[in-house]
Amino acid sequence: MSAPLQKPRINLMTASRLKTINACPRQHEYRYERGYAPLVDAAALKFGTVIHLGLEAWWKSPRGPEIENAHEAALDAAIAAIPTTGPYGDMDVWEHIRVMALLAGYDARWWEFSTTVEVLGVEVPFRLPMRNPTNGEKAREWVCAGKMDGVLRLPDGRVAVLEHKTSGEETGVGSDYRRRLMLDPQVSQYFEGVRTMVDPVTGLHLTADVCLYDVLQKPTLDPREATPVEKRKYTEAKDKACAECKKKKPSPAPHIDEKSGVECVDGRVLTDAGGRLHANMREHDETPEEYTERLAAHIAADLDGYFQHIEVVRLPHEQTSHQFNVWAAARDVMFWRHNGYHRQNPSACVRYGRCAYIDVCEGTARIEDPTRFKRLEDVHVELADVPAPALAAR
Repeated sequence: MSAPLQKPRINLMTASRLKTINACPRQHEYRYERGYAPLVDAAALKFGTVIHLGLEAWWKSPRGPEIENAHEAALDAAIAAIPTTGPYGDMDVWEHIRVMALLAGYDARWWEFSTTVEVLGVEVPFRLPMRNPTNGEKAREWVCAGKMDGVLRLPDGRVAVLEHKTSGEETGVGSDYRRRLMLDPQVSQYFEGVRTMVDPVTGLHLTADVCLYDVLQKPTLDPREATPVEKRKYTEAKDKACAECKKKKPSPAPHIDEKSGVECVDGRVLTDAGGRLHANMREHDETPEEYTERLAAHIAADLDGYFQHIEVVRLPHEQTSHQFNVWAAARDVMFWRHNGYHRQNPSACVRYGRCAYIDVCEGTARIEDPTRFKRLEDVHVELADVPAPALAAR
């Protein structure tokens, strides 16, 4: 009796995995093939994750004219979602203030907009077949997957993928940040994902018309610190000639100047005792309360700068190009896996900050070092809590 056929291993192609493959095959090996991740998340990644948790709760909060105190409840839900324990609950007080201020500003900027749209889903997972774009054949060992921050129906009827992003770089019109968004494969992946959703009204599968990048500018205002003692400068004392003494010769005995009420000494009246710290210096560190007030005012004065909606569309030929890219990436991974070698891309080591695995590639650290890296139970952390559904057709 022949042995039963072995079920092929199913691999997920997410937008994050595709980005890693494109950046560096060796990084992909460490992160997705061997399942090792940095023990400590980068500060920017942690900040973005915490903001996402707040925004998820904000968008899930019920809204509508029939709901009492809906606006207040949404912001309360966002703030309550910020973790106080665990890997994302160890923010210092200043980072915590930035998160809270940004969520409050987001609420002020987008609440009215949110009441004009239909929320079709928040944190929507999807899985769908990966197909060969040349003949439509399904891949046996790969499926496309992901989780969308939100799916909305806009007031004009368009269906929009809502994607939250936090950024510390310039995001205005003409910026490199916006140019990258126009080419971001994540958009194409999510356009595919929307097709797995069913319209609650018509019962038909949805089609995305636009991706609405929901960009939050990370505050760059830092808390003010006390000026080091050795660098402090103080104002000097100032005086002026006594008008009464000028009129009398010889000068009268010590007396009180009639105009200022200050004692005249040797024909001079003190006008400024001095000894004050210069205006651009501080005697004490800024308190958390002072920083909160200053940051909130700064964000409120520039809501359009801190919070932007950037629309990105995908034309049919662009979606086809994405399908080719995904198919080619999966094929490359199978080739690397079969040959036991994932090539390096040194140009990516410090392109967007310092790669977490650079020391391993250099041979100065081991990927198995538990003080540097953790072994993931599920390499797709963003989908770890999502059950594997039957694949949606498309």
